[in-house]
Amino acid sequence: MKKINLRSMHVEKLSQRVFYVLVGLCVVVFGLFYVVGYDMPYVFNPELNAPIFTGVVIGTMYLLFFLALACVLWSTYRGFKASGKTDGMVNNVPGRTISYVVFVGTAVVLLLSLLFGSSAELIVNGTLFSNALLLKLSDMFIYTISILLFVALGAVVFGLTRYYRRR
Repeated sequence: MKKINLRSMHVEKLSQRVFYVLVGLCVVVFGLFYVVGYDMPYVFNPELNAPIFTGVVIGTMYLLFFLALACVLWSTYRGFKASGKTDGMVNNVPGRTISYVVFVGTAVVLLLSLLFGSSAELIVNGTLFSNALLLKLSDMFIYTISILLFVALGAVVFGLTRYYRRR
């Protein structure tokens, strides 16, 4: 069997392979979730479903979340380490400043959305859910995703108007 040397592989090819593996994993896990035992009734309330592979889906999501968090921390460390060796300018673009602004801006949005997130109790599947931390965390992720998508859309529109601004 041919040994794969990750250090000599191009970044694009490596990221494509990782992407295909993750998509394949998600397709298999969600396929099993919906095809095998999806209509199993819940023991305590037969009106609700209790799919067999619910734990596998949740475990996969935890695994992907922690892998993404590890990649963020590793790439942040490598980025700050590499930017300390240069003057921060790449092709007359202040790369270091942009990196710091994006990192700090994302951290501020996460913190503010956590602080302003609601911890009001919800009724989920007919039962009261009152875990304040998890309620605030779910609000934090929803608000952060919404804000960052809006900012990304604004950046795309700003980038598209570059030719009009030059005139």
